[in-house]
Amino acid sequence: MPKGLVLISWDEYEGAEVAFKEPSDLEIPDPIIQQVQIAHNLISSWMITQEKDFHGLSYYSPAHKYVILVVLDSNEDGQDYRVIVEQINEFLMTKPNPAKIESELKKIYMLTFSVFRARESVMMKLANEVADLKMEQYDLQKNIEVIIKNTRDASTRILLYLAIHEPASFEDLLKQVPVSAPWLRSRLGYLSEQNLIIFKDDKYWIAID
Repeated sequence: MPKGLVLISWDEYEGAEVAFKEPSDLEIPDPIIQQVQIAHNLISSWMITQEKDFHGLSYYSPAHKYVILVVLDSNEDGQDYRVIVEQINEFLMTKPNPAKIESELKKIYMLTFSVFRARESVMMKLANEVADLKMEQYDLQKNIEVIIKNTRDASTRILLYLAIHEPASFEDLLKQVPVSAPWLRSRLGYLSEQNLIIFKDDKYWIAID
C-alpha cells in the first residue's frame, strides 16, 4: 500500500518544495522532490519515478500547479494508484484553501490505507485457502495412490489412476497395471464402451457427461 501522498509546489527562489504531505512524518529526499518537479517540466503529464530507495507515481496539472505524488513501496505497480491521483486532481480543480487541502489529503490517505489493508487481508486469506486446498489435494492424491497399489482389479486401478493423473497415455497405464499390452487394450476398450473413459488426442480421460 502507498507510503504517503505529497503535493509539490514550485517556488521561484527555492525551486520545488513539499507543500502538503500525509502522513506528516513522511520523509522524501529533497533531490527526489526536485527531480520529480523538473521531470514534469510544468506540463500536464504522468510519470513513474524509480530510484534506489524511492518509487512513486506522479501527475502535474497546470490548472492547479501542483505535482501530485503517491509514494509507493518498491514492489507496487503505480498504475494501481492512478485512481487516487485522479481523485486528488479533481479536488484540487475546485481551488480549495490550504486547510481544506490538508484535511482532504488526510482523508484520502486514511481511506486508501483502509482499502488496501482490507485488500491485503483478503489476498492473504485467499492465499491461505489455496494453500490448504493444495495440501488437501496432495493428501487425497497420496491416499488414492495407496489404494491403487493395493487394488488387484485392473479396471479399478485404471479409473483411480485417471482420476488423479488424467490425461494418461497407454504407456502410463501399462506401468500402473501389471498386465500384458493386448489385455490392457482390451480392458480400455471395454471401459470406453461403458462410457467410463474416453480416448482423445492419444490420451485416455475420465468420461464426463
